[in-house]
Amino acid sequence: MSIYLIGDGILDNFKYLDDKDLDLCKEISNLGYTVHNYAKEEMKVIDVINGYKVDVSHVKLRNYHYQIDKEHKLHPLKLLHHSKRPTSTHDNKSNDNIAVISIGGNDVNTKFFNILLGIEYFMGAVLNPEFQANYEKIIESVKANCNKILLISLYLPYLGQGSSYYKYSNYSIGIMQKWNDFIYSLAKKYDIPVLDLNKTIDNQNRSHYSNIDDTRLNNVSSKCIAKCIKYIYKNYDNYHIYYSTNCNGSKIYRTK
Repeated sequence: MSIYLIGDGILDNFKYLDDKDLDLCKEISNLGYTVHNYAKEEMKVIDVINGYKVDVSHVKLRNYHYQIDKEHKLHPLKLLHHSKRPTSTHDNKSNDNIAVISIGGNDVNTKFFNILLGIEYFMGAVLNPEFQANYEKIIESVKANCNKILLISLYLPYLGQGSSYYKYSNYSIGIMQKWNDFIYSLAKKYDIPVLDLNKTIDNQNRSHYSNIDDTRLNNVSSKCIAKCIKYIYKNYDNYHIYYSTNCNGSKIYRTK
């Protein structure tokens, strides 16, 4: 059984950790799984489909290298497709691999200047028809290669007083409501689970965030996410919403 990580910096998270060797990939590996990390920090939805060009200076930053082509592009869907796959219809039924998809946060950040025009306008600019169609295209492509899929929902940056995004904290509930309406509806449509990081990471608790950047997660959060992924895989039951309050990882909740 293999776990495939596809998407953005929630999955490719080493850069902002105090212990960079214990990134999410390593945390999951330590739980006894084979992990293939096809994620890249800056990836947007369209980059998962078309590939993302990795800066030359970034290629060897991780202690395991990005799997790029001759043009220095990382192609998550192609890598997944060309990974070891079942050789017969019978084998496909017993294919126990899972793909973990975290994507969309960078699309939100790119449009963030629109927030002053209101939440409806801002999230409408993010969740436009093209974005939604591309998100579904990713899920369908992954589903053709992996029987199990887990969607990772977004979390909010640290919003305590004095934080980088404190002045935008009044917008946070509306933004997450719009995002979760979208991601939950997709999960229901494709009958796949969601790990809700907004219910897992406490945006008022600085200890859940990186010492380098208060919008990024730290080793504590990374370990919790790894435990949640393990739990969801072992108890895979199609569409449900999972979370671990206060990021402790020892108690994981499931709702619909």
